[in-house]
Amino acid sequence: MKKLIDLLELATNIDSRDAWMFAWSDADFRDMVLDIVRKRLLAEGTDKDGDVIGYYSPVTEMINPSKKTGTPYTLNDTGEFFHSLFIEYNQNEVITDGNGDKGDDNLFEKYGSGIIGLTTDNLAVVKEMVKDKYINYFNEKIRGAV
Repeated sequence: MKKLIDLLELATNIDSRDAWMFAWSDADFRDMVLDIVRKRLLAEGTDKDGDVIGYYSPVTEMINPSKKTGTPYTLNDTGEFFHSLFIEYNQNEVITDGNGDKGDDNLFEKYGSGIIGLTTDNLAVVKEMVKDKYINYFNEKIRGAV
């Protein structure tokens, strides 16, 4: 009976902010979230609102035949932008950022910060991932107390 009381006390004293920090402190987890953004850019060329960032022109296709006229921008010319993406987090928020400098242009100034945001569908996936991390956190806390 004492162990059950201890477990119940532990469960009621677990701070959800600690679970939040536990989830986002995992570098692999943050990379999985960034991969959602990267895959969306590569597949759709859209921002967080689902709007196409822009379309390649015939001139662009002449310069780089892999960029077909009328297809959406992917923002993955050299891979440098994709590799620069990172996530910062604290107890109140998660911020996706990266180095948008590309020659004379800044991708964030040109297309907006929404280019690396999460769509509603992306956010639903990330929420499920966070929920799984919370469950793991609570399970570890409870196992450690047994």
